Amino acid sequence: MFTSSNKFRQMCVWLIKHKWFDRFIMLFIIINAINIASTDYSYRLEDSEQSTNDIKAKIERTITIIFIIEFMLKVISMGFFRDKNSYLRDTWNRIDFVVVFFGCFSLIFPQYNSGLNFIGYVRNVRLLRPLRTINRIKGLRILVNSLIDSIPYIANVAVFLIFIILIFSIFGLHLFSGILENRCRLTEEPINGTWEIL
Repeated sequence: MFTSSNKFRQMCVWLIKHKWFDRFIMLFIIINAINIASTDYSYRLEDSEQSTNDIKAKIERTITIIFIIEFMLKVISMGFFRDKNSYLRDTWNRIDFVVVFFGCFSLIFPQYNSGLNFIGYVRNVRLLRPLRTINRIKGLRILVNSLIDSIPYIANVAVFLIFIILIFSIFGLHLFSGILENRCRLTEEPINGTWEIL
């Protein structure tokens, strides 16, 4: 029993380390992003006819199931949170977990997937799914981490920029004060190309 579960874990480790596994998941992340972006919001719920949104809902359910399977394979091979290199020890995997966790709501409660309700709002977490590409592309991950690390230094630049904008707004206020005063017209259209001043 123990050896068979250990072999299954080794098979899961081999599978998630395989280069085609990452490419397969990236393909479904891209399909998901296209699926979300092409949603037809003019479709009304009271319309009884089939729409492309029904097809998109089926695609989304399939993608959610694939992401759940990926999550389970990673948890089996890496551990959930106890071990040193477990799944939840990585920050980007936490984003994946949140997306998968809230994606399960659309599978459990399909009748509440739209409208003004809790599940409808929770479903909007699926918009974070394209962020999963950060975890897949190593160069992009380095860039995003560098950008996040530079936020304190960017804050100093932003304060300086706000100061410059404030100075120029005060300068513009004094420069243009009174010039545009009484520039409204009495008539709806200009008369002979001139404006009647109030």
